[in-house]
Amino acid sequence: MASTFRAHDEAAKADRRSAEDVKVLKESRRLVKQLSERLAHEVHERTLMVELFELIERGMPATATDVLALQYAVPLKTVAQWLDTSPKTLSRRRAGLLGRTESDVALRFGRVFEQAREAFGTDEAAREWLTSAQPTLAGAVPVALLRTELGARQVERAIELIDYGDYV
Repeated sequence: MASTFRAHDEAAKADRRSAEDVKVLKESRRLVKQLSERLAHEVHERTLMVELFELIERGMPATATDVLALQYAVPLKTVAQWLDTSPKTLSRRRAGLLGRTESDVALRFGRVFEQAREAFGTDEAAREWLTSAQPTLAGAVPVALLRTELGARQVERAIELIDYGDYV
C-alpha cells in the first residue's frame, strides 16, 4: 500500500514537473520569438542607418531643398541659411548634389519634420510647433536648434515627451 502511494505521489510530481516544463518551454519559445523579431528590426535599422550614412557621404540630390521648403513652408533662401550656404550656390546645384555637411543638415531637418508630423498629426501642426517658441525648449524655436545635431537631439527629445504625454 505504501508503495502504491509512493508511486502515485511520484507520478503527481512528474505531472507537475511536466506542466512546469511545458510552461517554461512556451515562455522560452515566446522569448526567442520576441528576440528574433527585435534582432530583425535592429538589423533593418542598422541597414537603414548605413544607407542614410552612404547617402550623406555621396550627397543628397539638391532637389531635397525644395522638399524642405515645401514641408516647412519657407522660401529656398531660408533653407539655404539653414544649410549655411547661399541661395546662389543652391541654384547652381539644382541638377547636382548637396555636399556632405549640407546633406547631413537637410536630412536632419527632414527627419525632425517627419517625427513632428507623426506626433502632431498633420503637416500644419508640425510646422506650427517647429516654427514657434517652445516652453519645453526654454523658449527656443525648434527650427533654430536644428542647425546642430545637439540642438536636433533636444528637439527630438521634446517631441518624444510630447508624443508620450509627458509635456503639453
